Amino acid sequence: MPGSSHADVGVTQAVADIGRGVDALERLLAMQRETIGLLGSQLDARTRAVLEPLVTELSLVRQSNEPQARQLIDQAETIGRQGAELEAERERGKMYHAEAERARDELATAETFRRRNSRRLAIALVVAATLAIVAVLAPAAGMVAR
Repeated sequence: MPGSSHADVGVTQAVADIGRGVDALERLLAMQRETIGLLGSQLDARTRAVLEPLVTELSLVRQSNEPQARQLIDQAETIGRQGAELEAERERGKMYHAEAERARDELATAETFRRRNSRRLAIALVVAATLAIVAVLAPAAGMVAR
């Protein structure tokens, strides 16, 4: 079979070409894996280079903000407490104002009572003085009339 050896050579050559093609693809795949590995390492390094300063800065900002946040919370608590104290003082002020109004009313009532009593006392003194004068003068008038 003279024609079959020529065909065998063609098949053998085709198989060898396919083997070389597969080997080339495997080498290409290995190179791509290596390239992907290197790109991954570079990406990790650049990501770390960018993120590490940001994380450090964020940590510093948090550390500086914590005392300020605590101070704000303390101030809010103080303002709340002072607001409650102020409201209590307002209520006491209203109570004292009402007591002062009652005291003024009582003082005005006492003053009115004092004036009335002063008038009554003055009238009583005039009546007493008149009666005393009459008592002194009546015996003398009786002597004159006799």
